[in-house]
Amino acid sequence: MNRFQNTLKALQDCNENLFENLENLDQEELTAREKLIKLCNKMSPRNTIELSEIQIMMLELASQGVNNHTIAEKMKLGTTTITNHFSATYRILGANNLAHAIMIAAQKGIIGEIK
Repeated sequence: MNRFQNTLKALQDCNENLFENLENLDQEELTAREKLIKLCNKMSPRNTIELSEIQIMMLELASQGVNNHTIAEKMKLGTTTITNHFSATYRILGANNLAHAIMIAAQKGIIGEIK
């Protein structure tokens, strides 16, 4: 592996590990994790789609089977805000629905593998 490939692999690992145990995080940890996600996504050439950190976290949670109401509670946002973010996410990804958005995001490496 060359230096670029090593860096890319490290960024992919970083991005995947950021989404573990989200349900047990407090607000300070969520904020720190959002900053790390932003850094990983800025540095990673594999992610050319411009999703916000919130949209990425929402997709990751949804891919784990978490519903909108619970996502709203975990992220301390209103359910309408979550719905609006998902609608914007569908448009950005060119998805028809949530399952399609999760599939696209996983294929592009924006979120971790679907479990």
